[in-house]
Amino acid sequence: MKTAYIELPEVTITRTRLVIPAFSYSVIWTGTSQMLVYYEIGNKNYISLKRSFDNYSNFILAISDGNNRYGLWPGSTFIYPIYKGETLGPHARIEVWSAGDFSAESSEDIEIEASELNFPTTENTTRYITLIATYPVEFP
Repeated sequence: MKTAYIELPEVTITRTRLVIPAFSYSVIWTGTSQMLVYYEIGNKNYISLKRSFDNYSNFILAISDGNNRYGLWPGSTFIYPIYKGETLGPHARIEVWSAGDFSAESSEDIEIEASELNFPTTENTTRYITLIATYPVEFP
């Protein structure tokens, strides 16, 4: 009896730059951070983020996959842990949270580099995805 072997393509990593367009959101301060808007990433596989984030003083960015939520930098009114390279499950999203009694704004697009495992592909290039804002509804 002969055994046949099939060569399987490698699992690759696709680097993606997630682009959050410039924004300005009014804040009604309640004494604690509130989610203002979120951006669905649309990942179907596990991802991780490159850990070099600009720190904005007038809002907090967070990442969530429905099971876990992490702040991308510390905020005194933000109660979730800081992201330290954890793997995020499918359907992750980036969230903008208030940081005080002032507008949350960024005059420039914000880019965040993500890595996603892909099974298998012939491409291994960097993609740019401009994320679309969704205003919060109840989220666990």
